[in-house]
Amino acid sequence: MSEFVRRAKQAWARLIRNVYEGDPLECPKCRSVKSGPMRVIALIDAPILVREILIYLGRWQPEALARAPPVPPEAWPVHASLALKYHPIPDIA
Repeated sequence: MSEFVRRAKQAWARLIRNVYEGDPLECPKCRSVKSGPMRVIALIDAPILVREILIYLGRWQPEALARAPPVPPEAWPVHASLALKYHPIPDIA
């Protein structure tokens, strides 16, 4: 392995540790890499599957809605709607 490749791998490992706030390949139960680093065996990127897994693990926390649902038009007061008038704009160009 060349010096460049070795340094590049070290840099990536350092960046990944910063992002994950630790070594993502370190066993979370025993906090050891003595038995060898953990390996990625699958990548799940389907949103539905991710949600189902998180629900099963009890870690699903859906984001709160940014606002209340819209009010149906029939619930608006009569004076809330204004009649729109169209005023043609003369073509100046």
